[in-house]
Amino acid sequence: MVFIAELFFDDMDSLMAALFAHGTETQADIPNYTDSIPVVQISEMLAL
Repeated sequence: MVFIAELFFDDMDSLMAALFAHGTETQADIPNYTDSIPVVQISEMLAL
């Protein structure tokens, strides 16, 4: 099974705050949905 989630944050500080607050809980829940190894990609969106 493959699952993709796109999460958008206003800035890196907001992302880090969310990961700090919920990252451990979220990571622990992944095996309940897949046996795949998670891949995390952090990108910056640029306006053209």
